Amino acid sequence: MPKREFESTKTHLRNTMEKQAGSIQKAYLESLMNSSDAGATTYNLNLHSGESHIKDDGKGMLEEEIDTYFAQFGYDDEDQDQKTFGKFRMGRGQMFNFGVNVWHTNEHVLIVNIKEARTKLPNFFGATEDQDDVISADEDEVVLDSSGLGFHHFTTDNEVDGCEVTIYHYNELEDVSETVSEFKRLARYIPFAHGIEVKINGETLDPDFEASVETEAAWYYINPDEYSKSVDIYKQGAYVKDEVINCSSGVISTKDDVDVNFARNDIIGGCPV
Repeated sequence: MPKREFESTKTHLRNTMEKQAGSIQKAYLESLMNSSDAGATTYNLNLHSGESHIKDDGKGMLEEEIDTYFAQFGYDDEDQDQKTFGKFRMGRGQMFNFGVNVWHTNEHVLIVNIKEARTKLPNFFGATEDQDDVISADEDEVVLDSSGLGFHHFTTDNEVDGCEVTIYHYNELEDVSETVSEFKRLARYIPFAHGIEVKINGETLDPDFEASVETEAAWYYINPDEYSKSVDIYKQGAYVKDEVINCSSGVISTKDDVDVNFARNDIIGGCPV
């Protein structure tokens, strides 16, 4: 019998979106890594209990790039490029898991709602009732049919430079300050490693890293005075895990790419660092 190819299902795709990492802070980290890969020099996150707003000054997406980088999860071998972080092309699914997503990039508006059958939004992009999946629309408000698993794509005369993402949370954040604090920890060294200015609710993330040792492979800060504490491991500035190394505390941030799992919370394979 001929060899058969494996296939995937919509349930697998939904699980990819909903069960990668499990926290909205990791979703913010994915958005920051996407912004860095897009060449952004600034990244602004403003978050409140009911919604989050992200804006960067990267190159955004053209229509053909939406087909490759937004509509498609994963990549074909011939489509792999030199992204620092976007190796799997699945991380944006984490953002979809925490609320209705409205992406505005160049003249394109992309809307994702994976948990509800209808989406009600301000009609800033000029949707009309004769467009596909529009249930009702006027100058102020639009209601969309969001059943199934996919996204709405509109074009508008109101263009933006870079990319803006608004997430209308499915569930309100219980503690905004704690969410901010955890995101800062996860993203701590991305400004240092990539030269991108990161602001969170108007506060700039410190871009410095006082490394005690620097090699071609990584920056190291080891504190020998704190015995039996774990070392925080960062992949090119983005937090991965902590690990007990020589009974010391500190930080290691790699310069080179290292293999991580899909959840980006463990290093797989050999790691010379």
